[in-house]
Amino acid sequence: MKFEDLKHVSVLVGRYFVTGCTAVIIHFSAMAFSVEVLGIYETIASAIGFLMGATFNYCIQRLWVFRSSVPHRSALQRFILVTATTSAINVALFSLLFALLPFHYLIIQAFVTGCIFLLNFTLNWKITFREPAAEPPEARAQDARR
Repeated sequence: MKFEDLKHVSVLVGRYFVTGCTAVIIHFSAMAFSVEVLGIYETIASAIGFLMGATFNYCIQRLWVFRSSVPHRSALQRFILVTATTSAINVALFSLLFALLPFHYLIIQAFVTGCIFLLNFTLNWKITFREPAAEPPEARAQDARR
């Protein structure tokens, strides 16, 4: 990997980390507001917070992290699929490690969160916001002759 590529990936990971932390703050803030001010049941409030954090994440990742021009219809569907998949993996991995390891649940969740962060980053970079490959000029010329 060239230095320029490594630098680019480092910038993406850094931006992804900042947006993820901000999304967590949005999630927890919306949840706390929903419970403490609006009197909404905690589980529903958590879902509201999650949706607000995920919505922020999608928008800011598209605009700032990956600077993607993939159409929303395609990117949003992929984002939802990636988020649902990694959420299920989070629960499964946490459950497995919690059952097998003698560590406090917060330590296990911190480890799992790090794994999910890397997986989410990779899937969103390579699948959700991946720009379509440019067609080589020869292929466009062939298509034009048909």
